[in-house]
Amino acid sequence: MKTDGLTITRDEFIDKLAGFGISARLYYPCLHRQKVFTKICKQTDAEFPNSVEFSKTALSLPIFPEITDEEINHVTASVRQTVLEHSKN
Repeated sequence: MKTDGLTITRDEFIDKLAGFGISARLYYPCLHRQKVFTKICKQTDAEFPNSVEFSKTALSLPIFPEITDEEINHVTASVRQTVLEHSKN
């Protein structure tokens, strides 16, 4: 999720969605920062700028087999409202 056009950060966006009862978060952090990888190779953020940028802006919305149309509509309406309220334009 690119936040360039918004007046809030990704984490603030997640907090806003939580206010609507929606659990959103970062599911895919930088792999080179994970303990299993830091033990075997010493990689720095400078070597993975795209991964670092993704970890700052990525957002995972609820998705699961049992999600109902009503829940999907609630998520999309909440995302839309948050974007509209915090758009720089």
